[in-house]
Amino acid sequence: MATTSVHPSVQAFITDVKAIIAEHGDGPDGLERIAARMKELTQDTELTKADGPVGNVHHGQQVPPLYHDETGLTLVRAKFGPDHNTPIHNHFTWGIVAVYEGKDNYQIWRRLDDGDDEGHAEVEMVDEFIMGPGDVQIIPHPPQDIHAQQGAGEDTYEFVLFGANAMEGPRLYFDPEKKTATRTVPKKN
Repeated sequence: MATTSVHPSVQAFITDVKAIIAEHGDGPDGLERIAARMKELTQDTELTKADGPVGNVHHGQQVPPLYHDETGLTLVRAKFGPDHNTPIHNHFTWGIVAVYEGKDNYQIWRRLDDGDDEGHAEVEMVDEFIMGPGDVQIIPHPPQDIHAQQGAGEDTYEFVLFGANAMEGPRLYFDPEKKTATRTVPKKN
């Protein structure tokens, strides 16, 4: 069942996302099309300025999603502050990040080992860049869905769309120095 009382802009966006997935799938072409549609969402001032849940699950600020349904498709509004980088992590699903306010210092990481041993992991950062309002970034399908984020000098607000419910599902936190991957499940409020 879909999230109740969905904002009309969110409902229109989700309708478009489902149509894109139905026609193009959730491979590279479909995700690029969804990212383009998500960029439009960052320009919707009615939605970006609306009061509503904003949180960062990596720092204990989990909030209800803007949209979630039985397929797992989940849209959240997130905030990343400048004081702490998120842990290097994954969500076991594809996703799309779209900044609507502030600047996001975004890092892409990749796994170097075969991934067979959940406790052991070798990861390296492959890219780091600043995202500003209107910028989007695709989080690829697992196992290369590893990333980290931090507000670049200010609080950063963004929409994040996940192909599965990343708010309740497990994730791995990676420590490149210790070469570990620790499984965790977000706490429910």
